[in-house]
Amino acid sequence: MVNNNNKVATSQTTTTVYNPTVNVKNANSQCANMVAFINANGGMGKWALQLNSQALNNGALFGGINAKGSLWHGMAKCQNNNPNWRGLILWACVNGVNGTLPTNAKGGYKGACTVQQLAKLINTSIPLTTPKAVPLTLINKVHAISGSSVLSVGTATHCNQNAVGALFTGAFSYILKHTYGTSFAQLVPLAK
Repeated sequence: MVNNNNKVATSQTTTTVYNPTVNVKNANSQCANMVAFINANGGMGKWALQLNSQALNNGALFGGINAKGSLWHGMAKCQNNNPNWRGLILWACVNGVNGTLPTNAKGGYKGACTVQQLAKLINTSIPLTTPKAVPLTLINKVHAISGSSVLSVGTATHCNQNAVGALFTGAFSYILKHTYGTSFAQLVPLAK
């Protein structure tokens, strides 16, 4: 059962999809709830992120008159050949990665490549049909290059860069009122 109230969940179990009902009053707890769900249900290796119809119709992700900056501005910079980490991570949530992500010599991803190198591996095309499900492990590798994580919550440094959390709450910050409290994604089981 999925916990959709304001309390932070310590464990959440389901066998189908994680698709919480998000609003302005409970959005502050959704990132922690998402992490609790992932940890209680087999970890990142079992799940993929898939955008919902709100993401395709709202304009917050892919622009439009009413985008008001919440998620679109980072993605727009990527489309204009001026990439930034946050925008590239969001595009990786949408389209995955084309090719193999580099790793550094110590076996990790943090600092493995520059934002310009990563931009060459990220497809910034807007999906014309239902978005594909992108494995969380792949999305997390893109996060890790910039020093963040899909499982980051509660710190100004890392939670602010958690694009999966932002997609579930509608913004990277509650200050961006236009879309905060609107979920743009769901977690679906990876195909076996």
